[in-house]
Amino acid sequence: FQFFFFSSRRRHTRFLPVSWARRCVQETDLSEKKIINNIDTIDSFDLSLISSVYGSLQKGSLKFWFALERKFLEFISGETSISIEQFCRTVYGFAGAAKGSAQFWNKIDNFILQNQDSLNTQSIYLVCWTYATNYLRNGILKKEITDVLVKLILKQAKNFETKQLSNIVWGLSILQVYDKHLWEILQWRLGFLYSRLDITDIVYLIYGLGEAEQGNVEIWNALTRLLVADIDKLPSNLLDEAATGISKRGIKDNFVWQPYNCWQMSLIKYIQELARLTQAQIENREFFQKGIWKTQALLLQKQGKNYLNNNECNDADIFIYVVNIQNSQ
Repeated sequence: FQFFFFSSRRRHTRFLPVSWARRCVQETDLSEKKIINNIDTIDSFDLSLISSVYGSLQKGSLKFWFALERKFLEFISGETSISIEQFCRTVYGFAGAAKGSAQFWNKIDNFILQNQDSLNTQSIYLVCWTYATNYLRNGILKKEITDVLVKLILKQAKNFETKQLSNIVWGLSILQVYDKHLWEILQWRLGFLYSRLDITDIVYLIYGLGEAEQGNVEIWNALTRLLVADIDKLPSNLLDEAATGISKRGIKDNFVWQPYNCWQMSLIKYIQELARLTQAQIENREFFQKGIWKTQALLLQKQGKNYLNNNECNDADIFIYVVNIQNSQ
């Protein structure tokens, strides 16, 4: 019994393009029933890929994930071997699907603590992402895990690439890690990577730095310039994250903008308005969301979408359209 997969980069599931994973499932006929029935024949490589694919898609029944958990615990108990990379991909999938018992996550903690010296840059970023995602789910994190993450990130800081760094920044902000030296080192590393950032990296960094209230004016000017320069590539589902990060940092009047066309200047205006919100206004979700809707309306208008003729529109889309019409009057 064999599984065949296509490899790809994976990001946080809120932002994750999962077409490759969906294709894997469709083309290989990986039904839950088939996987469960053959669970005892699956090796650690197959298990890591199944977990990461289904976790990315947020698919799978409780019975399905229970079967994967049972098999995975066999691998990390020492009965059979599992590589660090396979381990990290597997727990990445469980976190993405919001699955795993308390016993499962306790064993994950123990495995990380015992094998921390074997983690490379790729493994560190996956582990950081995994714990951050799981923390959003249950609010539980052992201090010794945080200490290990800080130590490992400091050790490998100069080697992180763009996607690894942006995920780590996002993860540390969620885990509420405020080690001053750590953030200084990460921002130093960021200075070498600006030219290689894609739009998703930029949003990750803006959200993470904003949540953690990190970054000087130069860093924020650089990131927001990059955001506006690539604004046409910004998926609408990332706008909330970008606006949240900018608002929480509260940069206010310290942005330095270059001339852009009228549409981009309008978008900048709304982003700056969001950046001037007080903490009380940020916590007022209705007030804050209205500002995001205004900005989304501009994105939708730029993309030429007319929701009055779109049968797939939902209440939020209609609200965006109405706000856009009202603002133009």
